[in-house]
Amino acid sequence: MTIEILNYEKANKGKVVGYLDIKATLKEPTIIAKRIAHLESNGKSWLNLPNFILELPDGSKSFVPWWQLYPQTTNAQFMEAIKQKLDLHLAAKENDSLPF
Repeated sequence: MTIEILNYEKANKGKVVGYLDIKATLKEPTIIAKRIAHLESNGKSWLNLPNFILELPDGSKSFVPWWQLYPQTTNAQFMEAIKQKLDLHLAAKENDSLPF
C-alpha cells in the first residue's frame, strides 16, 4: 500500500487543526479521500474520516464515517499509516519554512 498526501489545509475549529486529502493505492483500485480531519487535544493528535451525524433514538448524536476498511484492525492500521505520512509531510513543511 502506498499513501500520498495530496493537500493539507490548516484550520482552527475547536479540536480540528487541519484537513487533508490523500491518495491510497492498495493494489487495485486507488482511493482518493478528501477532507480527512486532523484533530489535536490534550497533547494528542488523530485523524477522522469524513463523516455524517446520525441522530439516535434517544436524541443524542453520533458521528459516523462515510466509509472505513473492514475488518476494524485493518482500518486502524490504515489510519495509522495515514497519520505517519501526515507527520512526515508536516515535518517537511516545517523544514521548508526555516530561513536557512
